[in-house]
Amino acid sequence: MYKIVIIDNEMLVREDLKRIFKWNELGCEIVGEADSGYDGVALIRNKKPDIVITDIMIDAINGLDMLKKVSESVSNIKLIILSGYREFEYAQEAIRLGVLAYLLKPINADELRSCMEKTVNLIKNEQAYFARAEKPSFAEFTSTPVDDKTSKMKEFIEENYGKSISLKDIADNIHVSSYYACKLFKNRFEINAFEYLNNIRIEKARVYLENLSYKIHEIANLVGITDAHYFSRTFKKSTGYSPREYRELHIKKTQNGG
Repeated sequence: MYKIVIIDNEMLVREDLKRIFKWNELGCEIVGEADSGYDGVALIRNKKPDIVITDIMIDAINGLDMLKKVSESVSNIKLIILSGYREFEYAQEAIRLGVLAYLLKPINADELRSCMEKTVNLIKNEQAYFARAEKPSFAEFTSTPVDDKTSKMKEFIEENYGKSISLKDIADNIHVSSYYACKLFKNRFEINAFEYLNNIRIEKARVYLENLSYKIHEIANLVGITDAHYFSRTFKKSTGYSPREYRELHIKKTQNGG
């Protein structure tokens, strides 16, 4: 049975989730629940579940912060976020962390069941892949070893940074889960795949900003970020300057012969 933990600060939500359908029909069992992010971290580390279902807004530690805290110590957890928020930034951060689904409350039973069926099938496929990978014949003759997969991910990012791609798109390109793809990439290159994508976008944006013929919202689109405000916040977080400030500094430097 695949182990599931539920983390939500509302008792009624937790109870509803436990009764929403027969979990054992999906080959799953609920092994624990928590009503706070702090308890959620301890629960995940203790139970080492296959799947975590968590609200995004729990308490001082929100669901995403909680997942960051356990991601290094507990490997290959499948993450499902529940939220009453349609906030773009929450969804973007969830994608970066490799969250499989971002479901809005109130939870629809059919939608959650469909999501769980896909998640269980994904786990089964990964387990089958790992089982084959342990056999000498597979390791020797497979056409997609780990290095090839990570190289393909890197190439895909470099060729498609200008499109609105997500970690799921990167993972789909090598036929693995978002979480597994993220782990593979970080193990080889010591950087998260989404962070690598973001770094390329920022470096390309620097070049475009030095060309005064482009407007800032056009540059955002050129580097694959459709929301100009999100682009500005991301650029400033990475460089310390807003796109406009960076451009003005470049103009001054050019005028001074720098």
